[in-house]
Amino acid sequence: MRKRFLYGCVSLLIAGFLASGCMKMGPDFKTPKPPVQEPGTFQHAQEASTRWETQDRWWEVFGDAEIDRLVEDVLEHNLDIQAASAGVLALKYQVIRTRASRFPAIGLQGTAQRQRIPETTVFPGVTSGG
Repeated sequence: MRKRFLYGCVSLLIAGFLASGCMKMGPDFKTPKPPVQEPGTFQHAQEASTRWETQDRWWEVFGDAEIDRLVEDVLEHNLDIQAASAGVLALKYQVIRTRASRFPAIGLQGTAQRQRIPETTVFPGVTSGG
């Protein structure tokens, strides 16, 4: 009897927790407006090129002006291609940097010093042979 009561309490507790997760807990959240308006352009901003350059112009094989126009339009306005291209390039250099630790490193250092010792200087422990 006691086990059955314990199972009932645990089941009721679990059901309560599950049901409380479905409840709405407050007013609808609305994103507040920022206190400062963001300018449309920045004073020192550089003009970014949105053009993604490709070396392989495979679509010109078809000789269709419409395909050429569409591909040029995509290359001009598709920032996802730029981001993916930059990501691939960054990953390439990260791999090169990671593999660099597998190879021996060569370092070279050198120093030079010049000092003039006057002839009248006596060095202790040195005898003159005369």
